[in-house]
Amino acid sequence: MLIGGIGLWVLNFIFKESHILNYYCGFYAGIQNGFLTHNKIKLRASHVSGCITDAGFYFAGICRGDTMHFERFILDIANILLFFLGVFIGGFLFLHVHDYVYLILSVLYIGVSIYYFILVRLFFSHTIYLKIL
Repeated sequence: MLIGGIGLWVLNFIFKESHILNYYCGFYAGIQNGFLTHNKIKLRASHVSGCITDAGFYFAGICRGDTMHFERFILDIANILLFFLGVFIGGFLFLHVHDYVYLILSVLYIGVSIYYFILVRLFFSHTIYLKIL
């Protein structure tokens, strides 16, 4: 996320008002979608349809009494809710601060990355790894 945020920040200053920023965001969402896992759970961060399918699969497992799927179900539901929250925030930003939307997005990516690294350093005795496949 940190590298993606810095890349977007740099491209925002080089290619202001260009479609290259749109292409970069699509490219970065695809990379983020394809490579992130958490505890051997593949996170489909940019495709909400995959999360809904997975949540339905895990919910069926929970209904059959398989409690192993509960953590994965909660993770997918949280991912779906955060996806829609991001859609609303992105739409609001685009409508009201169109000229600075990519700059704000890059600062958010960088800020969330730094926040993650601070949380890991302060509150966890071991590093939380998100594996890149």
